[in-house]
Amino acid sequence: MYISLAQTTAPSVEPILKADAKVHIRLPIAYTDDDTYIESLISAARHYVETATNRQLITATWKQRMDSFPAEIVLRKGNVQSITSIAYDDENGDAQTLSSSLYQVDLNYEPSRIKPAYGEVWPSTRPGEYASVTVTFTAGYGASGTYVPAGLKHAILLLVGQWYEHREPVVTGIIAAKVPYTVENLIAPYKMRYMHGC
Repeated sequence: MYISLAQTTAPSVEPILKADAKVHIRLPIAYTDDDTYIESLISAARHYVETATNRQLITATWKQRMDSFPAEIVLRKGNVQSITSIAYDDENGDAQTLSSSLYQVDLNYEPSRIKPAYGEVWPSTRPGEYASVTVTFTAGYGASGTYVPAGLKHAILLLVGQWYEHREPVVTGIIAAKVPYTVENLIAPYKMRYMHGC
């Protein structure tokens, strides 16, 4: 089954403060020439960590779209906080929103799951229509970096430090430990895995 996942409301903050990043790369807080560049590195590092773990760090809104209802909906993003709605196009192509009383949600298990309530079945959707089912949900550890696990935040800092120091894709003439290995070790416990058939 084809499944698409898109963030529809992004967080307004990053999990790492610019000041913390500057301390990590040993820059004086008063030095501002590279502030914009450092902010872009934080954003890129956060995106790397989120993609590698299938998680949302700071609370955001997501939509998962499917061509039809599976037996059980498996959400492809970790640390889901709540389900906002389940919308679908009925057999006539009319937009409908499913009552929350008609389905059950398991947010304690990862990946989070949704299936019909006891005695209920999923409604029929318009045959052959793309993305006829949309689940809107919120995910994330919280509204600020305070709630993000220390290991994930440190992984972001390591990436920022590595990218700030080495601005080219290939570095020659030095011998150093590979920072990406350290990053992978930090994020490994947080990786959300799911069955590809779900």
